[in-house]
Amino acid sequence: AEEWKKIEKKPKLYDGGNYILKYFLGEKDSKINQDIEKFAKANKLTIIDVISQDSPYYNIGPSEFLFLERNAEVIITDSFHACVFAILNERPFVVVERKEKNFQSMGSRIDTLLDKFHLENRRYDAGSLDETAGTPINYTRVNEILEIERNDSIQYLKKYIGEN
Repeated sequence: AEEWKKIEKKPKLYDGGNYILKYFLGEKDSKINQDIEKFAKANKLTIIDVISQDSPYYNIGPSEFLFLERNAEVIITDSFHACVFAILNERPFVVVERKEKNFQSMGSRIDTLLDKFHLENRRYDAGSLDETAGTPINYTRVNEILEIERNDSIQYLKKYIGEN
């Protein structure tokens, strides 16, 4: 997280308020959009949608995206990478199943990620956004698992590539 923080940049539009970061790569679903609106209103949060062409945040760059990920009150997404950055930044997040026409599900790597870190409860189930978004994440345990995975990866690389 500290390495990514070095390259992040606050968007010029950001006024410092609390917000939900909405980041959907798949097709929009009216039910989740209604639930997000309701959740935002109940929690006095604005919604920053960086994918919608109607959003003033539509043309932000990667540096601004990193800032928004790190500072969101909650991230609601169908993106694997948005989940990864939420985990690295220890942010609350909710995963929505991606809906795409003419494509297979992109959910298997998100399933693997959630299973690996025991975060299966981060999945959105219609009508449960309040419960899912409001459930705390045990980032102490998540970080322990992350450290084990990093060490295993380093050992694997040293074994098969060498320490040169």
